[in-house]
Amino acid sequence: MILSPYAAMPSPIVASAWGAQLGVDQASDPRLVQFIQQFAGGGQGSEKGGPCTGGVGTPEG
Repeated sequence: MILSPYAAMPSPIVASAWGAQLGVDQASDPRLVQFIQQFAGGGQGSEKGGPCTGGVGTPEG
């Protein structure tokens, strides 16, 4: 799940998970908590707990 600011988004706050997005105007919107509870930890993309291995290149630090 990703929650980060980006000027071109359709709402001031957009939470993104694999195959789903929720845009809200305020962090206090109860739908945001529901979205996080539903999608936190993965599972919807058939990769729950999938390792971050097999990548190409070296991460920039």
